[in-house]
Amino acid sequence: MQRSPIRLLQVGLAAADPYKIPAAWDGVWDSSDSTYDCGGAFQQTDTNLDTLCSGAVFLDPNEFSGTVECTGSITATTINITCTVVDTIIGDCVGTFTYSIRGTRTNDDAFIVGTFSNVVTGSDPECSFFPPDCSQTNSHSHRTGPAPAAYCSTPARPETWGQVKIRYR
Repeated sequence: MQRSPIRLLQVGLAAADPYKIPAAWDGVWDSSDSTYDCGGAFQQTDTNLDTLCSGAVFLDPNEFSGTVECTGSITATTINITCTVVDTIIGDCVGTFTYSIRGTRTNDDAFIVGTFSNVVTGSDPECSFFPPDCSQTNSHSHRTGPAPAAYCSTPARPETWGQVKIRYR
């Protein structure tokens, strides 16, 4: 399943300290996403309901074993950020994952285009199991209300569902 650009906005903004969610993006967003491969062939549609909290940090780049580099900017009305993650997957197979998020917000509506690509290089035979991949998701989002105060005031450490289950078994 492809991640929504609104959700990736959270990741992209948190991957480097200066990228924090401005107050103008704060709120509950209802998104309709259309995903295409990078050749333009339609793949799927999806809807998401996401909450963005101003100033929030959702991801610590130090939790990655590889390197994370982000460039770009975000303002009250635009976002233009590209993040690249380089990490060893297995053996000498090195993956380069690039996320590019570009969009605009006008009042309670936003249009964000997210492109996602990965390339794995290396001489190990296992590297061939990871073919290059690329997709683009166009997200039309509407803010349905403010972010709930209790949701935004409770700091949480980002974890996968599997990590949570392991901790509480």
